[in-house]
Amino acid sequence: MSSVAAVSSSPGFSQALPGGRTGRVRRGAHRVVQLPAVMGTISIGSVFAVWWIISLFVSPLTLPSPYSAIEGLVSLASVGSLFPALWLSVREMYMGLAIGVGAGICIGLLIGTFARVDRVALPYINVLNSIPGVILIPVLIIWLGLGATTRVVFVVLITIWPMVINVRAGVRSSALRYRDLGKVFELSRTAMMRKVMLPASTPYLLAGLRISFGLAIIGMIVGEMDISFKGLGYLLVSFGSSLQTPRLVGVVCLTAFIGLAQAGVVKLVETRFLPWVRHA
Repeated sequence: MSSVAAVSSSPGFSQALPGGRTGRVRRGAHRVVQLPAVMGTISIGSVFAVWWIISLFVSPLTLPSPYSAIEGLVSLASVGSLFPALWLSVREMYMGLAIGVGAGICIGLLIGTFARVDRVALPYINVLNSIPGVILIPVLIIWLGLGATTRVVFVVLITIWPMVINVRAGVRSSALRYRDLGKVFELSRTAMMRKVMLPASTPYLLAGLRISFGLAIIGMIVGEMDISFKGLGYLLVSFGSSLQTPRLVGVVCLTAFIGLAQAGVVKLVETRFLPWVRHA
């Protein structure tokens, strides 16, 4: 009896669950799940602590304290300048991101599935991906003017290629592994792409999505610095030229928070709806 109790209390013991299923009891699993969140909180707190300590020894014009940066953001919100600029920037960024990600997935699936299309298109994709996005701004201004369309197109152009390259790599990798499976089930090329290729390339798709999210923020800020008189990028230029460092650093922190939130959303989707990706 004592040996049975000892086995049943071991970390790897499988217990019967209702419906004939079995589940594995893992000691400390809850603590392991909570560990990344705790470590992340400690890491962010450490950054703010180091920032505050450094701000004690330098001029506020060089590096304001975290409290001063937050106070700068609050003052911007109180005068009605923060939220309109934030809404404009986020709206244009996600418009460009949605177009870039959607087009990138479609192009990646196309060239990853059809070898002849891949051979023709890949050199052009490599050339376009190697062009720095910033040098396209003067051309876009000449073609499209100084409106919102130019900023959205700029975000599209710098977010589409990571999706194309990653989705293509995922489709080609899954094609090598699952080509025979599609033949066994007599799947058409379209069904193979939809039911096999795209789900199997999900890890690659998420990797491209993380890269595109970061590039979208860069495109938003850089585009508004050069092609706008409003938005978060314009606020950064304005506060930098007028030496309003607390507000400047506050907007930088707000931009960093947007990027952190986006990374958290991708991780949440991966954990909740795509659990197999963590083991892919």
